[in-house]
Amino acid sequence: MAPTTRSKKKQPAAKNPLHKLNKKNGKKIIKAVAKVAHKKAWSKGKNPHVTSSTFSYIQENGKWVYKGRPQWYVKTVEDIKLQRGEHRRHIIPSHLLLSSFLNYVNDNSATIESKVNAFITKRQKVDSKTSPIHKVSISSSLDKKLEAVSTYIHNNQKNLFPERGDENTAIGFLPKEIGNLLKNAEALLKVEYDNAAKAHPKKDLSNAQIKKITQKVVDYIENELQGLKKKGFGFVLPVKADILDKAIAYIQAMLDKNYARVTAFLADEIVPSLEIDLSKTPELANQNQKVIEIFQKLDKLRNGEGGDIDFFQVIDEFLSLPQK
Repeated sequence: MAPTTRSKKKQPAAKNPLHKLNKKNGKKIIKAVAKVAHKKAWSKGKNPHVTSSTFSYIQENGKWVYKGRPQWYVKTVEDIKLQRGEHRRHIIPSHLLLSSFLNYVNDNSATIESKVNAFITKRQKVDSKTSPIHKVSISSSLDKKLEAVSTYIHNNQKNLFPERGDENTAIGFLPKEIGNLLKNAEALLKVEYDNAAKAHPKKDLSNAQIKKITQKVVDYIENELQGLKKKGFGFVLPVKADILDKAIAYIQAMLDKNYARVTAFLADEIVPSLEIDLSKTPELANQNQKVIEIFQKLDKLRNGEGGDIDFFQVIDEFLSLPQK
């Protein structure tokens, strides 16, 4: 899985950030993509400069959902200071931590409160009395305890580092764009099958017809990936361009244009490679390996494929991430 680079080198602002996006003016690209990302955030009524909104858990139709984003602890803000234009960035993404926990909560509704109580009790014994985890107790309502656990995990300083904010905003959009692409491809496949069935209502589709449909959808996927590069998403960092190029080359080399294999490759290999903020520093090889292991477990929980995976055992590993 391809890692990204944590560079402290500052890059100059682009005079015309959307003009001739190519490798030669790569220093302008991050600004360009960040501008696109910010525009998207504003178009949805979200202020991209607000790092946290009111965070809460509520129940809807018998299922827990969360609203907003966990707050930074005061200690996190003090310990991980930022320079102008920087963000506190998660190695394992915050949205994965939240979504995997949420699925685990809903899949274990009968026992989740006892599991949450055990986690809170354990952390309160380990952490100092000044830790915010002490602001909640096992007698608190379940929604408050879920908020406390999520916020505690969000603030794991072993999973945080200060780095370019515009880069962080921009690269966060690429996995989402590919996720949307996969949803659109699935919808297109259904439309193509429905149209073919209506055109030949009295007989099943032949293998040749099915192959033609799937090849059309795979061509759509490849064109959309090329489109992402033209937007500039592929050039946020060289390694991101490499990952997109890898996906496009994989499709182009596939003789049968197999839809299932292409979508599985994007979902299982490409998106995870884009979501983790690993380091290329040799000294962090052990950390990178552990991050990948934890990511894979959380990703299974997020997608409802966790089986016997215990979220809180994974989080114990996560809270003890090696720093080398």
